[in-house]
Amino acid sequence: LGQYYYRQLTESSSGGGGGPPFPKCDAFERARELYLLAKHNKHLSANLLLGSLYHAVGDDAESLRYYKMGADEAGCNESSYYVGVYYQEVEESWDLAIPYFERAAKNGRADAQFALSQALMQQAKKLFMSWEIPGKSPVPRAMYWARRAVATESSSASSPSSDGLAQHYLTQMINLMKTRCAGCDAIDEDGFDKKCSRCKASFYCSRECQKNHWRAGHKIDCCDAAY
Repeated sequence: LGQYYYRQLTESSSGGGGGPPFPKCDAFERARELYLLAKHNKHLSANLLLGSLYHAVGDDAESLRYYKMGADEAGCNESSYYVGVYYQEVEESWDLAIPYFERAAKNGRADAQFALSQALMQQAKKLFMSWEIPGKSPVPRAMYWARRAVATESSSASSPSSDGLAQHYLTQMINLMKTRCAGCDAIDEDGFDKKCSRCKASFYCSRECQKNHWRAGHKIDCCDAAY
């Protein structure tokens, strides 16, 4: 019944063509009462529904509060994803967004896996002005999660997807990284064939550059390629 009033709020308030924020009307109050009753009765999705309801009327503070309760108290993956989205898009804080994206990503949400891949790259760019500092590079982990997103989308029709953006993003990352030797910064527009056999994210012009890069810090950054 709460969903009925939620649909009334979003459909009638928009006149069929607009988007949030919608005005707080009678449908909002009725949906809110029913969602709060569901929360009182420990319904697992109640906090997520309340977060979505407050998001619909443009109340970011209350929306975040309920999404965080859903994520932290109920372990709701969707709530975790939306908390990450809020911290990334509203506060531009990747430090706060990444743990929530990671929580949802580990539980199989393709959209969270893709968002995590992007957030790791954005965080490094903000902190270090580079993706390529050995020992601080996000590239192996970012590529890992992009691959996970692509694999999840291919294998699970029920997981919220990135609508093919993860595959496009992964392809762009590989094409970019393979043209630069991670050990000596040499450039080859055709791409280097030699790459780290574990993470498959760092490319090299020679075995010697690969060894030097490992000692310089890639041994800290490297992780399994996953897929």
